[in-house]
Amino acid sequence: MKITLQQLWDAQQESLGILMNAKQANVKASYWIGKTTKKIIEELKTLNESRNDLVKKHGIEKDGSFTVPKENVKAFNDEMKDLLKTEIEINIDQLPFEYVETVQLSPVDFINLAWLIAEPTPQKAA
Repeated sequence: MKITLQQLWDAQQESLGILMNAKQANVKASYWIGKTTKKIIEELKTLNESRNDLVKKHGIEKDGSFTVPKENVKAFNDEMKDLLKTEIEINIDQLPFEYVETVQLSPVDFINLAWLIAEPTPQKAA
């Protein structure tokens, strides 16, 4: 699946955690959510390492931690935006909607995870 780093960044803020920590009624759903999110977490680690490199590049160190001074924020943000535009290939399939339909996701969570969750199967009229 091709996704942008922006999609990963948006998902990590809260939505992915809600999905990972939800109690699943279906053990198969739990398995696939766990397997899928494990791969996503590996990509997020790399993304966060790259972000930390940018903070070090544009920041100043004080007491062992880095902060980006006001005069460097624009340059940092510009490079971060460029990084987040990067498209990557991640070896996962979309999760069936049925696996997440019982999870208490907000509309924002569904927006952040739209790339990860397959569209629901339309119900046939009786």
